[in-house]
Order: sequence, then C-alpha cells, then structure tokens
Amino acid sequence: MKIKETPLKDCYIIEPTVFEDERGYFYEKFNEQKFNELTGMNGHFVQDNISKSS
Repeated sequence: MKIKETPLKDCYIIEPTVFEDERGYFYEKFNEQKFNELTGMNGHFVQDNISKSS
C-alpha cells in the first residue's frame, strides 16, 4: 500500500499493491496499521481485501 499526500489537509490517495497472475488477482485495499504508520493518523477501519479468480 502506497500513500500519496494531496494539497488538502489530511486527505490522502491510497494506492494498493496488486498481486496478479493468470489465475486472477489479490490486493489489500486498506490496512489500518499501515495507514496509521504512513500518515500518523489514527483511523479505525482494520482491513479490506479484494480478490478475483478465473
């Protein structure tokens, strides 16, 4: 997960790392611990994953 700052205070763009192959893909859409570490903010939304299988 990569975090990009924006000109707006406390507004970030979250870019997930996507793991993909011929079977489909998986990525962690959000991770609370990583978000808190990268932004210094304290949110409470633990984790969200997305996957697709062919």
